[in-house]
Amino acid sequence: MSPNTKKPLCQCPRDAAERPCKNEALDGSLFCANHQNCKPSPSNGSEPEYIGDALNKSKAFLETHNCMSYALRGNKVNKDLMAQCKDLNKCDVNFEQPGAASGERKAMRNEALRTCPAVEKLTRSDLGGDFIKSKFWGQCPKGMSKVALVADPGSDYHWYRKDKKKNNVEGGWSDKAGSNKVKQVDASGRPIFNPAQINRDYGDGINYEDFCGFYCVNRTRKVRLKQGGKRRRMQSRRARSGTLQGGRRPTLRRSSNNSPILTRRYRG
Repeated sequence: MSPNTKKPLCQCPRDAAERPCKNEALDGSLFCANHQNCKPSPSNGSEPEYIGDALNKSKAFLETHNCMSYALRGNKVNKDLMAQCKDLNKCDVNFEQPGAASGERKAMRNEALRTCPAVEKLTRSDLGGDFIKSKFWGQCPKGMSKVALVADPGSDYHWYRKDKKKNNVEGGWSDKAGSNKVKQVDASGRPIFNPAQINRDYGDGINYEDFCGFYCVNRTRKVRLKQGGKRRRMQSRRARSGTLQGGRRPTLRRSSNNSPILTRRYRG
């Protein structure tokens, strides 16, 4: 069975320890029968507003901001990075990467470092006290908001961010894969309530099976991020030897339920 046709599981943690619920979600719901009143991850007003529709209209933004830039910068886009993309049809600007701001510019070329512990450690070395551990039901300090990290060990990592409440409705989560568009849905095209318990298997060998954790990132000032190594060299051995070969731009195909599926990727 395709990873995108499996029955979706409940997105609510099953207990105070935040262990995942193993029950199937009810039709038309993100939750099982036991968790229809699931408490969302708390907001504090410091979350970035979801402006994906506007950001997706900027090709310079799409080509220069990866998942890390989108999640950790919030809506404070890197205009200097966008300015490097002079030819939008041939833009190959290096993405921001974990460790680059603290002197490990080429760290993500090492496939062994594309794991939860390594990416978390490198991000903490870049951001210091602007990046602290949290939980799904944890409350970030005022001036900080929540992000989540996942990994496809030895191949890739990916970030999500929690968005601001709108019209008194709790904000959901969104992400941006490589140079693809910002979105608010998982690999099955379902809204993201809890990144730890969504479908992150995009098929074609792209499966962020390891959930690393929730974190709080500072929103009161620009975080310290820098560009990493060349995109072509950042591809994993799996990407170079299999269907994700080349050094080409990431592209999307559609699943049976019309949700986007990555067929090629770059870090973040």
